[in-house]
Amino acid sequence: MMARTCGYQLVAMVIFLRTCVAFVPPSSSLPPSPTLFSRSTRLSVGNVNVDFYPGLRGLFDMGNIILEEVRAGGKEAEQEMAEMAGWVKDKVRVKQQVVQQSPVILHPVFGELVKDLTYKKIYCTSVQKLASIPIWEQQRIYRAERAQLLANDIKAKLQEGKALTLPGSLTVYEMGEEIGLLDGQHRLGALKLLMDSGVLIPEAHLILVEVFPVKAQEDVKRLFTEINTAQPVSIIDMPDMADASEKEIITQTAELLRIEFSEMFKPSVNCRLPHVNIDVLRDGLFKSNVVGRTGTGNAQQLLEWVKAKNDLLAARDDAAWLRAYKGRKPEAVEKAVLKARDNHFFLGMEPNWMDVE
Repeated sequence: MMARTCGYQLVAMVIFLRTCVAFVPPSSSLPPSPTLFSRSTRLSVGNVNVDFYPGLRGLFDMGNIILEEVRAGGKEAEQEMAEMAGWVKDKVRVKQQVVQQSPVILHPVFGELVKDLTYKKIYCTSVQKLASIPIWEQQRIYRAERAQLLANDIKAKLQEGKALTLPGSLTVYEMGEEIGLLDGQHRLGALKLLMDSGVLIPEAHLILVEVFPVKAQEDVKRLFTEINTAQPVSIIDMPDMADASEKEIITQTAELLRIEFSEMFKPSVNCRLPHVNIDVLRDGLFKSNVVGRTGTGNAQQLLEWVKAKNDLLAARDDAAWLRAYKGRKPEAVEKAVLKARDNHFFLGMEPNWMDVE
């Protein structure tokens, strides 16, 4: 039992010694001449100085021999191992290093500061704190269905054992005490949905947030525009592009259409025939200057104009639609036309429907 205990101590000692790559004892500090070393000519007392000092190669060899003795349980090695352990305790000194760490900077809303780049700061923010950040008032329209799709995708990845990941970081502006989310509202919406449903732990899951200090609302608008130059946003949603009343008329009209023809609206901006995306529809109405051309003064008038165009498209026969999409699979076109007829909605079948006469 004693030999086994001593052996365990020496195993630990050998592991420890193998980490001390900078330890080189003076020649006067060598241990007594143990018979253990006589097993190897290279490790005899006369040669220890040569092999041991240059790179601790001899020390590793000593460790191997000690381990061999421990496994064999040799009684003669028992005392020698104990003496070696004592020698190591006396001669090996590892100075404790005090690691100097930069003080952690915590923001009351954004959490821990990761990096200050002067023009922006990067924070590691909990989902709980993110939920309290308001969305900039001129941000694009929030689409609940899009946030739900993102939430479903994130949840599926988490259930597969994957880490929580989001494309890019959320972007926030900070103007004195005023803050607002500039980019990432649907990602934030998805995180809120997952937090409310218990999928995410509010304080445990952390997200990177970029915070840009600004001095005026003009700086916020410019920042929003710069962000969306690389990540396009609908023209109608760009700051100062659309007149407020025109934008309101178009947005209300699009919402009324989505309510009436809900089966024909999809979250994707690249949806298949015969579907439409509400923001693509809004942007198309704005780019075509429909409100200005038609002189419509409210959403109801514009809705009637849109439905009139839809009726013109519905009057086309199936052969006309097949000719319009010549080159595509006929069965795919026929299927799209059938769904359009069932729902009496053809705006997704004709990209230039606003100019149909």
